[in-house]
Amino acid sequence: MNQKFEILYCHARANAKKIEPGHWFFHTGQWAVCANTDKDDQGKWWVQVYWDRDGKESPEGKTFDSIDDVIKFVSDYFEQPVVKVNVRQMSGPDDL
Repeated sequence: MNQKFEILYCHARANAKKIEPGHWFFHTGQWAVCANTDKDDQGKWWVQVYWDRDGKESPEGKTFDSIDDVIKFVSDYFEQPVVKVNVRQMSGPDDL
């Protein structure tokens, strides 16, 4: 059986009840948060990945011009499509 996995992305605002505020990427194959992102003081986006992929460039110190650039990087890094979802569709701590 060939399962299709994807990475869910959402932006949780300060009043989100299910997950902490932030920009989150959730890998459905690993059933875990795989990355997060935010802007730095210069308005550039950075990304933190939570586990390394063999042979893949580390994003440490790398910045991006837009959230779309971050989404493309995360998709390429984990070799899975990224799907933007509503915060209510994300898995929270109680779901894991």
